[in-house]
Parts: sequence; C-alpha cells; structure tokens
Amino acid sequence: MERSIEHIEEGMTVYDADENSIGEIDFIRFGDEDPYRPGTQVVSDPQEDLPRSLFEQLVHGFVGSEEMPSEIEARLHRYGYIRIHHTGPFEAAYYTTLNNVARVMPNEGRVYLSVNKDSLIEAEWT
Repeated sequence: MERSIEHIEEGMTVYDADENSIGEIDFIRFGDEDPYRPGTQVVSDPQEDLPRSLFEQLVHGFVGSEEMPSEIEARLHRYGYIRIHHTGPFEAAYYTTLNNVARVMPNEGRVYLSVNKDSLIEAEWT
C-alpha cells in the first residue's frame, strides 16, 4: 500500500472513505505544491491546465455561477485534482483535490480517498 500521488494514473478506480466505488479517473492535474509536504513545489507543465471554460462549467454546476470563484480555482491549482467519471443511472463528473487521496494501490489500479462521495464537487458530465 502506498500513499504517493505520483502513482495515480488515468483509468484507475476511485473509492471513497467508506470504500464505495465512485468511478474512474479520467483526468489528473498535479498541483503546484506537494499536499503531503506543504511548501514543497511540484514540477508541472502549466500547459496541462484545463481550459478556463471547463473550470467555469465545474463551478457553474456546483454553485450556479458562470464565473469560478478564485478561491476554488486557486485551491485546485495549488493541490492538484482528479476528475472522476461516474457512470450509472446518472452520469456525472466528480472533482477532488489530491490532498484528499488517502492511499494509492497502483498494482490494483485503485485510489482511496479520505472523504466520502458527498464531499466531492459534482458537475454534469460533458
């Protein structure tokens, strides 16, 4: 069992704190800071950022506003985040910062979060 976020990859299955399957990672952005060692910079390519319009869609689905609050955008960029594709009766996208990752099991293709699904940011799947 490992906690290292560097082993997270697209396609891994994500489980919440109660070990319920949420879905599969379909996008990952490593943050500007290591969540397990605050103040430590992580090297990332700023060109890998999601387009601003996707950030706006995310927050619009969450708070009903066309403009993303700068606090949320800054938090996502600082800590990095994963987008989880949830399938089922209601297809959705869930977002969480990488500091919510409790453990990574790369050999099994699993990521476990320290929070429940209800704590994640939910947006319409597009």
